[in-house]
Formats: sequence, structure tokens, C-alpha cells
Amino acid sequence: MDFDRAVVVEPLACALNNIEAGRLEAGETAVIVGGGPVGVVCAMAARHYGARVLLIEPDPYRQELCRTVFARDGDGRVTVHTPDDPDLAGRGDVVVDTVGSLLEQSLGYAAVRGRVVIMGYNSKASATVRPLEILQRGLQIIGAGDYNSQVFPKAIELARWLPLERLVTHRFPLEEHKAAFAALAAAPETPYSALKVVLVPE
Repeated sequence: MDFDRAVVVEPLACALNNIEAGRLEAGETAVIVGGGPVGVVCAMAARHYGARVLLIEPDPYRQELCRTVFARDGDGRVTVHTPDDPDLAGRGDVVVDTVGSLLEQSLGYAAVRGRVVIMGYNSKASATVRPLEILQRGLQIIGAGDYNSQVFPKAIELARWLPLERLVTHRFPLEEHKAAFAALAAAPETPYSALKVVLVPE
């Protein structure tokens, strides 16, 4: 496969592991929290599974990138939203927190008997949940971790059918690695200027 598609296979394997942990089914609604590369890959996979996808991203630049990625599909099954969109409340049969620090918000996006999957890594994150709300709404909170050896071959096969290369917005030679990380907003208070960056050796 094309190298730009191949570099996204590993994130796709992670996405599949978490979406399968959430037991997403065709016809359900998936809310993907976070419109970075992992969130966009999750949205692609959820759409492929037959779900209606609501992708949440606060940054205007990344919102536009996300819309561009899915505009070519032409079916409107993936839409991009701001976190405070009131129409998101209680919508997700499956909610995937790709950020790793938005469990409380993710519970608010979940439908009755919804499944909330914590996918993103954030060692400093903490959350306050109300056990009675989880009980009364029949919610499930799920942690699945990265991919496993059974999922990776699935990701390789699925990559044949997903336009993963659409995520790649920038390429840099190895010598310009500092500029590559700057494009990813690795420095505090730096705005986003890329979605997926690829370092290319000479």
C-alpha cells in the first residue's frame, strides 16, 4: 500500500481495539471526542462499521481539517461539532474519549445504556463521576488499551479500504524534525497547523 496510508495502520489498530471494546454496531451513533489524528482514524473506522459519527473538536483549524477529510465521502455520516454543541447531549451509543482527560464530558455525550471508552493517555487526568447517574442511565465505562496481536492483522486488511492517507497534511525531512513537532503544536500555547505529520528520510 501507499506509504502515507501505511504510516496510519498502527493508529488504526488502536482505534479498532477500542471501537470493538465498545461493541459498536451498524446503525448506532458513535461520538468521537477529539479531532486529532487518532480521533479522525476512530471516526473513519466507526463509519466503516456502519455507524453515524459525531466528531468533537474545539480547535477551529482542526475542525476544518476534519471536515475536509470526510467531505469527499459525500454521505454526511461524519459531522464535526464543537464540545458545547447542545445537540450532542445523550447522543452516543458509544463514546470514545481519544483525549484521555474528558471522561466527565464523555458521560454527558452518552445515550441511555451507552458505552464510554477511555482511549487517550493522560497520566495527570482525573475525573469525578456520580455512581447513581451511571446506575440510573445504565452506562458502562470501558478501558481497552492499545491494539493486540489479534487486532493488528485486521487493521492491515481494513487499511485497504480506508483513505487513511487523507490524514497526512505535512511531510518533513528528518533534519527538520523540530519544525515537524512544532507543526503538531508540541510546544505550549502553540496553535495547531497540521493533522498528521510524516518524517521522511532522504
